[in-house]
Amino acid sequence: MFGQLSGAQSSEHDAPLGSASNLRPGLRAQLDLLLTTGGSHDIWPDPHTGRTPLGTYTRPALHEIWLSSGSVSNIGPHGYKAAGQALEAIVPGGSVEPLALGHWFDDVRASLLEFYGIDGADVMLASTQQDAEELALSLARCILKRPLAPVSTTSSFIGHSLGTDYIEPYENDGSLQAPATILETCVRKVDHLLTDGRAILMHVDERTASSHVPLAIAMLAPLRTLVVVDATDLRCSRSMIRRHLAQGFMVIISGSRFAGGPPSCAALLLPPDLVEHIVSAQGQDITLPSLASFDMPRSLRHWILSYTSVANLGLGLRWSAAIAELRRYYAVDREIRHQIIDHFDRKLRSRAAMCHFIGLHQHESSSFERSAQSRIALLLPPAMTFAEAKSIHTQLAQPYIDQQGDAICHLGDVHIIGSRLCLSAAINAAQIADMAERMTKGLSFERACAPLTRDIDSVMRKWDLLDMINSTASAA
Repeated sequence: MFGQLSGAQSSEHDAPLGSASNLRPGLRAQLDLLLTTGGSHDIWPDPHTGRTPLGTYTRPALHEIWLSSGSVSNIGPHGYKAAGQALEAIVPGGSVEPLALGHWFDDVRASLLEFYGIDGADVMLASTQQDAEELALSLARCILKRPLAPVSTTSSFIGHSLGTDYIEPYENDGSLQAPATILETCVRKVDHLLTDGRAILMHVDERTASSHVPLAIAMLAPLRTLVVVDATDLRCSRSMIRRHLAQGFMVIISGSRFAGGPPSCAALLLPPDLVEHIVSAQGQDITLPSLASFDMPRSLRHWILSYTSVANLGLGLRWSAAIAELRRYYAVDREIRHQIIDHFDRKLRSRAAMCHFIGLHQHESSSFERSAQSRIALLLPPAMTFAEAKSIHTQLAQPYIDQQGDAICHLGDVHIIGSRLCLSAAINAAQIADMAERMTKGLSFERACAPLTRDIDSVMRKWDLLDMINSTASAA
């Protein structure tokens, strides 16, 4: 029988589902509504099911299994409570100490700088990763003042609409190329573009960021090159992010996915030299659908000539939720975090190895902090089409009414590594903090992690069943 309760996010030791039920009358409905505003269209819930197109809810859904932080995370009780407390503080008339709207957004940025910043750095909030990338592109145009040539090691970079040169970092079998190979390819491409007189915005994802690519590219032509590092999964170390900022690189982070916050929650970290440049720069005519004045630090607001609104309340609430989860995560001793992550890694790989229809992709890069092991690519059969892979992903997230105790299981979206389709399985910062808190309440490591083990088994049992059902249907 499948697991009826997602143990990784729920037990008698966890925060109760009603952790935001003490809000003033009407505020809880406002909280649910605001959490879905000011972001991408994918965060607006279906009025009948309450589920967004991404599969998430605006409230905690602890009876579903969420091993999907490679793509999306649902808000948890701690994050939901923190968002509710923020709403209580900014809406007049409550019993809590009131907080001015502008100061709230200042506090959000201050928390992110506390986690990841260095002296002189600053941060721009953005509703989505794509908006953060657009801000990075706009900064590059403003500063470099030449025809811009974006180059990226990820095909999802928004700059591809401008004809970005994409550098494939993977081999055909899905393994990551050697760092030296990636570096050589990037340098050759950028050097050619520089020879043509163009300026460069080098976009590097976190899987290749520590292979010396950013620094090598920046040194080719310091006055004609800017680098932005994509660390949206936050699976790299905080020291690595700070090192990128110290080297003069922009860094994109996200409160969604691994951080455990709701979708549509991103930010662009700015190095000190860039901050100084923007302070003295003229205003720019930038059009982003959800760009609000309070998304910008006070000293940099003049850089954009017009905003769509004063404050994006939904973005502020989503970041409040994510920051609460990150604070819990970073409060856990690093070795404990690593033990939990390694436990997840071993259990999932052991269970997946028993399934003939799943291949295991090896860790992609030694550049990751060990926490990167919390994201595992489950390779699908070579002959499987994208539609078939998407169907498996959808079926896992749907209940089968003829199977008592069936669990709703969320994995990361279908994606391609090299020439192979795969689904990712990953836990997030909130789940790691939950298990660590169980240990502080007296549970042994094995007992504290037992709910996570149960969730892994539930996912694989369901996948076994779906494979048998689909194989029988194909044979018929």
